[in-house]
Amino acid sequence: MDKKKRLIVATAVGFISFLSLIGYLKVQRQRLLQESDLVSVLVAKKEIRIYTQLEEDMLSLLKVPKKYLQPGAVSNYADAVGQVVSTPILEGEQIV
Repeated sequence: MDKKKRLIVATAVGFISFLSLIGYLKVQRQRLLQESDLVSVLVAKKEIRIYTQLEEDMLSLLKVPKKYLQPGAVSNYADAVGQVVSTPILEGEQIV
């Protein structure tokens, strides 16, 4: 087999492996979500600096598996809006 054919075969095998991995991860994610009770939690839409007063447009409601809920996480806007941040909060981080 010449080099060009080996390169084509190797590329095809790599691509098939990549697609298989994507499919496997998708199935595992679905299984995890089905096995878990989902709960709502507020997360930061963007990075929030220290001493910033929280506003509703800075937050988003996200469903996460219950086992990944941070202790003290807030699940409704009324409990968070108006509070002042004492530590920086990264985008996507749960509000506690």
